[in-house]
This record gives sequence, structure tokens and C-alpha cells, in this order.
Amino acid sequence: MQHILTLSRTAVIVRHWFEIDLDDASMEHGVRIELRELAAHPRRGSESAAQLVAVTLLVTCPRRLP
Repeated sequence: MQHILTLSRTAVIVRHWFEIDLDDASMEHGVRIELRELAAHPRRGSESAAQLVAVTLLVTCPRRLP
């Protein structure tokens, strides 16, 4: 499952992360957190109209913690 929180110019994306080591079939899991910049788009319709949200630029890369 993936959760996305969008703010005025940024988005925070949180999702479950896992890897399977094919050598010994061990599994690692954790969370992947991304901070992304939203693409600028002109407003559509009225103030109540749905607006286009596009996430384009990865601001920070996730780091694996020991």
C-alpha cells in the first residue's frame, strides 16, 4: 500500500519496502519515504474543480539504515 500526502508544492510518499535475497532466501523489509516536488500546472475550472497533481522531481533519495 502506498500513501501520498500532497502539500502546496511538495508531496510525501510512504510505502512498504521489501527485498528477497536470492542467495539464501532471506527477506528484508522496512519503509520507503520519498519527498518530491510537484509539477506546476495552471488551475482548471472553478475553485472547487479537481486539480491535476503530478509528482515529478525526487528531492531526496531514501537511505538504507543498518
